[in-house]
Amino acid sequence: MDTQELLAAMNEINILTKTFSYNFVVANDEISTVNKKPPFFIIQNTGNADTPGYHWVMWLKINHSTTLTYFDSFAKSPQFYELNLPFNTKTKIQRNKYEIQHSESNLCGNYCLYVMYNILEKRKFEDIILDFSPSTLRNNDRIVSNFYDNLSFKISYNNAKKCQTSCLRHVYT
Repeated sequence: MDTQELLAAMNEINILTKTFSYNFVVANDEISTVNKKPPFFIIQNTGNADTPGYHWVMWLKINHSTTLTYFDSFAKSPQFYELNLPFNTKTKIQRNKYEIQHSESNLCGNYCLYVMYNILEKRKFEDIILDFSPSTLRNNDRIVSNFYDNLSFKISYNNAKKCQTSCLRHVYT
């Protein structure tokens, strides 16, 4: 999944959940350029802008608490990837503790979207992670793949409705 697909899906998730958040999709070396005013979701690639990209992780902050949430479907620390952090190092970071994505899977962006959608549906981060089992990684991949397939249908349906509405407005005004 590329940057534009992720950003489009993030913006559509805001529409589907009737919520607002600042959404960003950035390379590792671009994270310092984004607005970090809550609520925000930042999907960050572990590669820099001059690379083809490697793996997607996500940072999120819903309110003005001192805790920042970091999500990685492989459960690696930000230090493992040598990530540029969105805040200073004194910020408390909450993160998932076990791997939920199969090592041969390329669905890391889908996992980020799944977490974002469920956070905006008012689920707790810890409960969302419990949707997945560390022992059935291929099944976890099916969960997020099915989620994205259904989301894609909703996105297409939503876009068709918006287009129909704007086209009707254009035709009849």
